[in-house]
Amino acid sequence: MTIVFYYGFFCTLVLGLVQPFSWTWPDWRALLLFALLGTLGGVAQYFLTQAYRFAPASLVAPFDYSQLVWTAAFGFLVFGDLPALATWMGALLIAGSGVYIFQREARGREKPSTPA
Repeated sequence: MTIVFYYGFFCTLVLGLVQPFSWTWPDWRALLLFALLGTLGGVAQYFLTQAYRFAPASLVAPFDYSQLVWTAAFGFLVFGDLPALATWMGALLIAGSGVYIFQREARGREKPSTPA
């Protein structure tokens, strides 16, 4: 809960500093969508933090990196927007590097097998 709290606190603090210079008041529909987005995002953050608490990072990381794919799919379905090739290449590099590092560290923690 501490990680989730401080993440939300510092995001609110930083965005609160920028808000007076760019704020336009949304309509009621947008406010409801913002509330839904904030609630679902907070719940997702909590569950992801719990996943890292109860499972090895090498097992959870691929699910965490899958958000790149889900975000691109959501952007296409809602806005008709596809990321540029450079964005896809960067996402693959980031996700691949993270998964490789987590897998390498997981293998390094395994107990060596003893010869029979």
